[in-house]
Amino acid sequence: MHYQINPIYNHIKTQILEIPNIFSSQGKIIQDGRNTIKIIDIDGIKINVKSFKTPNIINKYAYRYLRDSKAKRSFAYATRLQEMKISTPEPIAYFEFYEYGGLNNSYYISIQEECDYTYRELIGKEITEIEKILIEFTRFTYDFHKKGMYFIDHSPGNTLIKVEKSAFKFFLVDLNRTEFKSISLDLGIKNFYRLGANKEMVEVMAKEYAKLWSADVNYVTNKMLNMTLIHNEVVRKKKLAKAKI
Repeated sequence: MHYQINPIYNHIKTQILEIPNIFSSQGKIIQDGRNTIKIIDIDGIKINVKSFKTPNIINKYAYRYLRDSKAKRSFAYATRLQEMKISTPEPIAYFEFYEYGGLNNSYYISIQEECDYTYRELIGKEITEIEKILIEFTRFTYDFHKKGMYFIDHSPGNTLIKVEKSAFKFFLVDLNRTEFKSISLDLGIKNFYRLGANKEMVEVMAKEYAKLWSADVNYVTNKMLNMTLIHNEVVRKKKLAKAKI
């Protein structure tokens, strides 16, 4: 077993070390698909435990010898984001379990960050209701771009939105596919295409992103809209094909 625990949580280290043992029998399931996510309470602290799907035989070897596991990357990237002052639920620990030289089970543990929305819940709402959120969301995205972070999985379910008085706070989750590098205008625009936004939402975000970059609003809007619509059509066709099976 390999693991790392955030020193902030050393006072509950014994309980954290027990999580892999109790995961199957305790906690509330909030996602049960390719990966399983549960909320578990430890001394009044709500924690989010993500159990990653057992990798196939090739990835078992790869995650042992060639690259970091998703659990380890999630912990490392969340720690780095906090250092960069980019909001994400506070990382607590990760665990890796090996057998026959390869990775078998792995877990990523963080604080359970309660939210009012995810980005997905904004899709389809009247723009007048969500325009302020979209503008603030775009500023949040621009901020992490300027800090040198590219969030590959910038998709509808991976941004939590919390309403704080008249302002909004955003938290990125599912971080294991993240890159740290210089972000150009075109690359920044590209980072919006997987959000599943509709035309009106894209227009709001593109206008604000162009303003932040001091770029031509028509160029940013056309590029962002084109990439988004192509992606949305691919997703629609995949869902249609799956429904026919």
